[in-house]
Amino acid sequence: MNYLMIKKQKCSVIDVAHYIVDIYTRENKPVPLMHLQFIIYFVFGEYYKITGKELFDENIYLDVYGISIPEVFDEYRWNGITPICDLYSNIAINKETKNIIYPIIKKYREYDEWRLYDKIKETGGLWDRNYKGYRELVSHFLIYKYFKGMD
Repeated sequence: MNYLMIKKQKCSVIDVAHYIVDIYTRENKPVPLMHLQFIIYFVFGEYYKITGKELFDENIYLDVYGISIPEVFDEYRWNGITPICDLYSNIAINKETKNIIYPIIKKYREYDEWRLYDKIKETGGLWDRNYKGYRELVSHFLIYKYFKGMD
């Protein structure tokens, strides 16, 4: 598949979160909120690396916990530490995009949240080089450059 030919159709970060939660739920593997935000970060970075296009417009922040995405936090914060287990029927992500992000989700779901946390905070990585305090907005292009350099 020529990834550069994919229609320019961004999703919302909530659609991506719903898609991931739906996959985890169907596999009887509820996902904690922190893990979900980490997976979304890796999906965003890998998708951008593969296609050269942003998956969604919403901001991603570096924080003391690694990664935070306010819209996703707000959507699921009432779960607290209870893993999220929901099914969604109307997820606004086209089939071509799903075909790209599903293998990425599959790859990173094998990591528990602490392994993802360690991966995010690895020495010399994006978080290590850019986190300066309470919460840092990280540009999508910086994420792209970081993932491009992971080859």
